[in-house]
Order: sequence, then C-alpha cells, then structure tokens
Amino acid sequence: MMTAIENTPKELFKTKEQYLLFINTWKQNYKENKDKITSTHFLIYSIFRNKDWRKCFTPCTNKNKINGGHKPYYSAFNSFFHLKYSDLSVFNGMITKEMISVVMNYLPNSTEFDSGNMIPSSPYKNITSLKEVA
Repeated sequence: MMTAIENTPKELFKTKEQYLLFINTWKQNYKENKDKITSTHFLIYSIFRNKDWRKCFTPCTNKNKINGGHKPYYSAFNSFFHLKYSDLSVFNGMITKEMISVVMNYLPNSTEFDSGNMIPSSPYKNITSLKEVA
C-alpha cells in the first residue's frame, strides 16, 4: 500500500501545469496576503503539496498557556477542525470545498489528536487511490 496522499497531484489536479500553477498562486498570495493566511491555509498547502503536514506544527511550550489549560498540539487540532470551514480565497479558486472533502478522507480523525494533547503518528491514512474514497 502506498500513502494515500502520494496520489494527490495526479488525481486532484488535472494536469502538472495546474499543480505548478497552484504552487505559484500560493507563493504570490502568501506575499500579498500574509495577514489573511492562517495555520489552516498552511495545512491545506502542505497536504496538496504531498508534504508531511505535521511539520507545520510545533508543540506549545509556553508555561503560562500550558498552565492555563492549553494543550501542546491544540493549534493542529484547531486547524483540522476548521479545515472544512476555511476561507479558500487565498488559493484563487485552485482549491475547492469538494477537493477538501475528498482529501479529508485521507486525514486522521480528530480523535487521534486527543483534543490537542498529541499529534497523530502518521500524517495520512493508507488508501491506494482517491477512487476508493469517492
């Protein structure tokens, strides 16, 4: 079995050119709209680039936040929670809600985060093809 996300560019983007346009669109919009880009946008970009999205998040080490009840990986848990509600305008139509819905089938369940106490041990579920999901 291959990791599911390995299929993403060839199955979610119709052509290699469309995939490369997605990367260039992100770069341009990141420069122009830094104040609008959230951790959820970085999560989406990482997923659609076939990267290990767990590298987008580091555990919280601020003792005041931890003492106040903040979980170490709450930001990752929160980004996943907002994934399907995210404003996709920073991707200029390259990413759609439908694409997010398909990709969410690849991602760990929110229960694997233990409400932000931990990060899943694997970035993606093992699915051989997007066609199995659809």
